[in-house]
Amino acid sequence: INPDIHFLQADTLEYDFSDIKYDLVLGSLPFGRKLPNKKSLEEQLITKGLELLDQNGIAIFVVPEGILSGDRYSKFRTDLLEKFALDIIVSLPSGNFQPYTSIQTSILVIRNSKPSNKVFMTVFDGNVEAITSNFKKTEGEFYLDVSKIDDRLDRDFYVSMKSIEEN
Repeated sequence: INPDIHFLQADTLEYDFSDIKYDLVLGSLPFGRKLPNKKSLEEQLITKGLELLDQNGIAIFVVPEGILSGDRYSKFRTDLLEKFALDIIVSLPSGNFQPYTSIQTSILVIRNSKPSNKVFMTVFDGNVEAITSNFKKTEGEFYLDVSKIDDRLDRDFYVSMKSIEEN
């Protein structure tokens, strides 16, 4: 379809990208590994991926749920919401990566653009077309105003809070 497309598969933290920027960065992160500087590998890889984005470029990462709710990632989440457009968080079913890990995971879709006012939070039920359609139409089961985000990005927390408010 596009003969000028360029794919690069590399060790993100080791490869010399110079000043190259990309329209799309994909990452399926190695969960739970730490590097000597005590920062999580996941946080370092996401940060590097975001640095590689062109203006309006999109990054898609499969992340462990701890990044969305863990205390150690609080500043990282704040920076993400203040500097980028976090468009979509898709919660994946438990055990999605068995037998490799049983860690609960989500997909983040982040744009290198002005921060968003809302984040679309959904659950993957096997229907990618429905998720895409709901996002494009700004419809669907759960949009959250960024102003209401209280240091967490895990969908279940906000669904619970909404349920408590309604009751």
